[in-house]
Formats: sequence, structure tokens, C-alpha cells
Amino acid sequence: MASPFALVLHTHLPMVVNHGRWPHGSDWLCEAAFECYLPLLDVAHRLIADGITVVTAAGNDAAPTCSFSPARVPAAITVAASDINDGDAWFTNHGSCNDIFAPGVGIRSASHTDDTGSLLKDGTSMAAPHVTGDAALILQRTPQATPAQVWQTMSDRATRGAISECCGDPDLLLAVPAPPPSGGPLRSLVPARLLDTRPGNPTVDGTSQGLGRQPAGSTLQLTVEGRGGVPSGVEAVMLNVTVVSPATGGHLTVFPCGSPQPVASNLNFVAGQVVPNAVLAKIGTGGQVCLFTPAATDIVADVNGYVPAGGSPRSVVPARLLDTRPGNPTVDGMAQGLGRQPANSTLQLTVTGRGGVPAGAEAVILNVTAVSPSSGGYLTVFPCGSPRPLASNLNAVGGEIVPNAVLAKVGTDGKVCLYTSAATDIIADVNGFV
Repeated sequence: MASPFALVLHTHLPMVVNHGRWPHGSDWLCEAAFECYLPLLDVAHRLIADGITVVTAAGNDAAPTCSFSPARVPAAITVAASDINDGDAWFTNHGSCNDIFAPGVGIRSASHTDDTGSLLKDGTSMAAPHVTGDAALILQRTPQATPAQVWQTMSDRATRGAISECCGDPDLLLAVPAPPPSGGPLRSLVPARLLDTRPGNPTVDGTSQGLGRQPAGSTLQLTVEGRGGVPSGVEAVMLNVTVVSPATGGHLTVFPCGSPQPVASNLNFVAGQVVPNAVLAKIGTGGQVCLFTPAATDIVADVNGYVPAGGSPRSVVPARLLDTRPGNPTVDGMAQGLGRQPANSTLQLTVTGRGGVPAGAEAVILNVTAVSPSSGGYLTVFPCGSPRPLASNLNAVGGEIVPNAVLAKVGTDGKVCLYTSAATDIIADVNGFV
């Protein structure tokens, strides 16, 4: 007879299953007393082997959890019930096969009485969905996480010292972090090192350290959320990124993981230099930013702040708005191949309506680069329609390639003006706007 139960084909999207305990401690998945199809233990093991996080209820028999399936599966997350006082509920199963406690007394649940009915219920089947929901939030932020990694994240942040454990129970009570603040301005942080590929140089939490020199043409995926004070769910981070002794000249591009690598650069360098630059980096898939280097180099990245979801400045996937060098494209074909700019000249650059910058933006965050100026000098970026100020945004000597991050107020007709005191090529990439 065909089984009424089906395992849905896993499409390798992040998934979590709330796998309830079968009555009476049976190891078999049964529709009726004589219609059994698949061992419960086998179901759980197959799901986990396929990369699916499995959460299961411990049971309500005040008995050892290790006597029941699938609660005794080691790689599943087995949930016992806590009460309103954070003690273990009187009915919950107990023992070393439990992994974590979650509220399971007086939980409001749906009722079958009508479409909107609800009632208060007790049980480990009320506790397990809390853990399932937290697992789903972890996978939303880190889609590539394995079941073991999901559990490690949950375990690391669980509350300890609250549960009055019995009989080998874990001292772990589910703790779900508050959602990050939304809206508002850039939030500053005490600087923290998130990446250092050089051997023997630590990061703030011991991850992304000593990875070794990155090869030419490689992309490094760097987790930024949940590290160095950066909450989960934020839009962007403010980084200081440094290349250390690259083998050849080149550039570094920082972009949101999960997006195509853009034609843009955040810093430019020649062989053997140590070159830093500030970067507003939009966060991508899994709470990560990607760093592409065309030259073999060591890379260091420190975080200084973050932009809350919906906050300001708004980040964009980096986009090239200007490249005066022949044969080098911009994001939309405008302001490309204009030729070397003469000394004491001012270039007007349209920034609104391009590269994700909306009309009406007050300011843009640019990475501006002077390429091989003929002599020492400086670049000044200012709003078109205003007098050129006595100020500089980057300074260079002859023949160098010098980048710098610039917050540029937008002027008349959505344009910023770039003045150069020396003949030079100029590149400008946009990373965000206000």
C-alpha cells in the first residue's frame, strides 16, 4: 500500500523541519497499527544527511528522552519544555538526549474549532516550534549553514544558569536575539578586526584569520553580521580595507555576496604597497561581503560602523560612474573614455539616476581615484553650481594611483564637480547615497 507520507524533494534551499515525536515511543512511521512505512530514525537521519536541520520534541512522559524516537537522534535538535519560571516543566522528558529547553507551558496555539480560534496548550510540541523558528532565522541570515552550524549558533547564544536541570539535562534555554534597530543614521562601533589573512595576526573573534595570501583572480567571502558588534539584518557596514604587499598592481572590489561582481574598485595599488581605504559595503547573502583581488595579496578588514536596515546612508552594489581612460566602460556607457583631464580643469559628473542613485539624492558616497597624474597635486569634489572650495579629497604625487572615499554633496542637475590641479585620468565609483 502506498504511504500517505511523503518526503519533499530537497531543492538545496535552506530548510528546517519540525519533526514531531511519534506516540508510544515507536521507531516506525505508521498511519495505523498495521500500516508502517519507514523507521522514524531513518527519516531524521536522511533529512540531516541532506543538509536539512531537524528539530524534534522531547516528549511529555516525564521519562528519559533517550527512550523515544526521533528525539534520541544525536544530530537532531531535541527540545524539552520549560515553564513560566524558566524551570523544567513537570511533564517534559529528560536526560542527555535533550539539547535545549524552550517555553512549553501556556503557549497559545491554533484551535480547530473555527478559522480564528486559539487555545493555551502545554507540551514539548509547543516548545519545539520556538526552536524551529530560531533555526529558520539563522538560515535566513546564513543560508549555507549546515545543521551542525545552526545548532552551534543556537547553543552559543543560549541562556545558561536558568534551567533547574534534572537527570543529565542541558543547561541551555533558548535565547533569540532582538531584531536589529531599523532606520536612522550610520551607527558607529569600536573598531574591530574582522579579517587578516596574514599568519599570526588575530581577528576579534578568531575567525577569518591566518587564511594566507589570497591568489590573483580570487574572491574571499567575509562574514560581517554577528561579528565585531554588527547585528544581524543590517543593510551595510563601514569597513577600513587594506591590501598588504600585493605581487603586482591592481585593485580591490568589495561587493555584496550573491550579486555579480561589478566593474568598480574600492582601492587601487601597485606592487609592494600597503594601501588602505574606507568602504561602505552593502551586505549580501549570508551576512557576507565579497572581496575580489586580481593580484596576489594579503588583505586586512576592520569594521567601524553599520547602517541599520532602511537607514541612511543607503548602500548600493558598487557601480562605475566615471572612467576617463580609453576603453574602460562605465555602468551605463556615460562618462567613459573622456580622455586625460588637463591641469586646473573641472569635470562635471552626473550621479543621480545612475548606478542605483535616485533622483533627489542629497549626497553620494564615491570612491574617487586619480590615475598616474603628471605631477603632484590634488582632487577636489564639490557640488556643481557652488564655488570650488579650498579643500581636497585626495592628494597624489606624479605617476601614482591614489583612491579615496568621498561623501560628495550633489549639486545642480544631479551633478558633482571634480577639480584636478594636475593632468590625470580619473575614476569614480558609487557605493551609496544619502
